[in-house]
Amino acid sequence: MTNLGGEVLLPFTRTARNYGYITWRKKADAVVRGTLGERRAVDLEIEGSLQARKRIDWKKRRIAITWTVTRGVSPKATRICLRRISDVRVLVRFV
Repeated sequence: MTNLGGEVLLPFTRTARNYGYITWRKKADAVVRGTLGERRAVDLEIEGSLQARKRIDWKKRRIAITWTVTRGVSPKATRICLRRISDVRVLVRFV
């Protein structure tokens, strides 16, 4: 987990890829909360498409984005980059 000027880099794990989640560890909670805010849901912009009102599961530290999206990501991608672009919208990139 890395915080780069408003962006958060999270590991893109095999479990996240197979089951369609954005996940993070407990030690990244403060950084993720700083980026996403204390809200219960966000709109995610992933590769040009919008996934509206995706619920943030703070207890299990994950956001479901569907496995059809994550399995289509390049096998070389090892990180997920989250960047807040408006009050409720977050840009998601796989790097």
